[in-house]
Amino acid sequence: SDLRAQQALRSMSVHSKAGPDDSILFVIDDMEITVVDVAARLFDHLLEMSSRWIGSDVTSAVVTIPVDFDAAAKRELELAAKRAGLSIAAIVAEPVAAVMGCGFTGADEQVVAVYDFGGGTFDVSMVKVGYDRFSILGSAGDRWLGGANLDDILAQHVAEVFHSTTGMSVDSRRDQYQRLLFTCEEAKRWLSTLEKVDVILPAATIRNDESVTLRVPVSRDRFSDLARDSVAASLEVCSRAAEEAGVTPKSIDSLLITGG
Repeated sequence: SDLRAQQALRSMSVHSKAGPDDSILFVIDDMEITVVDVAARLFDHLLEMSSRWIGSDVTSAVVTIPVDFDAAAKRELELAAKRAGLSIAAIVAEPVAAVMGCGFTGADEQVVAVYDFGGGTFDVSMVKVGYDRFSILGSAGDRWLGGANLDDILAQHVAEVFHSTTGMSVDSRRDQYQRLLFTCEEAKRWLSTLEKVDVILPAATIRNDESVTLRVPVSRDRFSDLARDSVAASLEVCSRAAEEAGVTPKSIDSLLITGG
């Protein structure tokens, strides 16, 4: 029933409906699929990849979660892991896991700001590191801000340019817009190293019984302009986290930027 959840669900290529206790059910080929079902399949995939990488079966793992995961979310995560045959050795907050994984050993006491701009959520945490102990002094987040927002902003821009130059729409059908989102996500990554890319979507629409290819150039500067509001929103969250932790920018020793 959350308004932002409804907006996110409307942009997906699969249909959904309300389930028990205001949960979300995805409907595919008359099958009702829960979020736990999806998470269990993801665990299956991760277990298969890690087992292949290590060369032996993986049955136990440390699982990381966002700072604002509530008890219900943890229960669903544990249920999904159990369905996949995975034993959870420990559940660690993502910022602590990032600090530990990036070489902060705790030999020197310091405050690390973890800026975690993920694929679907944004979190920032002030982590105190010292003497082999890691503690979160304060954190804040926006579970509706992330890389997917940037994909959507870029896709909307590309769709508008395409419509203005051809008079044709590419965002009226869910499946076509999902294809555009995937293409824009790839273009976004290329813009990390290139100054300009062409967003290309073959068979974007049909005119006179012939398929039309979408091709819209996007510069890094233009993408930065499109992303400006999202970045500003993330900095507001940073201020809230610092205020909660009682730290100032001068008292932060290190900045760790991470995320999907």
